[in-house]
Amino acid sequence: MTESDLSPITERLEQLSQELRRQGRAAVAAQAAAESCLSGVEQLGSQLAAIDSEPSDVRIEDPDSTLRALFPLFDALLRVAKESARLEPERPKIWPLSIVGSDRNAERLQSLRHGVRLLEGVFRQAVDHLELVVDQRVGIALDPDVHRVVVAREATAAHPPNTVVEVQRCGYIRDGKVLREADVVATRSPKL
Repeated sequence: MTESDLSPITERLEQLSQELRRQGRAAVAAQAAAESCLSGVEQLGSQLAAIDSEPSDVRIEDPDSTLRALFPLFDALLRVAKESARLEPERPKIWPLSIVGSDRNAERLQSLRHGVRLLEGVFRQAVDHLELVVDQRVGIALDPDVHRVVVAREATAAHPPNTVVEVQRCGYIRDGKVLREADVVATRSPKL
């Protein structure tokens, strides 16, 4: 073999040697990075174990105030549930339009109603779990400890004086303690 015949082999051998050195350096760097990551994971694990073994300083000082913060959410859920029960599918009055899209709208409405029923069920479970009483009673005697009159109406035969006629915003009671009075429409007391 001549030197010209060995030249391509020598060049290829040199290229492979350089690649092997480069790969070796990369492997060493990757191993060092992996060991560094493993060390970091072990340190974090130790810190988590220390946190889990310490008593928690996080306490809810006033659970009732935490519940009160959720009342606007509860009110919105109840309002959506009430309104969705009243929804009727839109019925176009023009005959050709009644064919186009009415089934689709009815399906969407049915899907919305189903979703709201599920959401209301989750709400009811949460209220039960929190041992809350949602006060939406109508037709009962007005009780100033649990009702706040926002509208007063004249008494009628159907609604005697001092009777709750309508609840505009429900009240919440927990363990016999009124967390929020119900805003109600009630009949007036007779004038003396």
